Amino acid sequence: MWAYNDKSYKQREIMDGARKDDQGKLRYDLIPTSAMTGLAEVLTFGANKYAPNGWKAVPDAIERYYAALHRHLIAWREGEEVDKESGLPHLSHVLTNVAFLLELNNMKNGESSKR
Repeated sequence: MWAYNDKSYKQREIMDGARKDDQGKLRYDLIPTSAMTGLAEVLTFGANKYAPNGWKAVPDAIERYYAALHRHLIAWREGEEVDKESGLPHLSHVLTNVAFLLELNNMKNGESSKR
């Protein structure tokens, strides 16, 4: 059984005295699983339709994914929950387009996605 030390994530202690120091590490456990699943579903759809990671080679990618993000966001805002082509939630497409823009921007600035 896990016990959190002092209401922090600095150390997790197991009742038998073992411990794991997590101070300064990213809290991936805080990412909603629905967000991870939605992102994976849209990426899988795109990989099957086009090519795995093909989004990285799209000409004018930043402008095009920015436009796609807004198309999906507007469709959702107007009450359309699910994209007709993919059958996946528009908000999952929004999340995916934001992920693309973040990664493309990092690539443009010479930053690695493997921080």
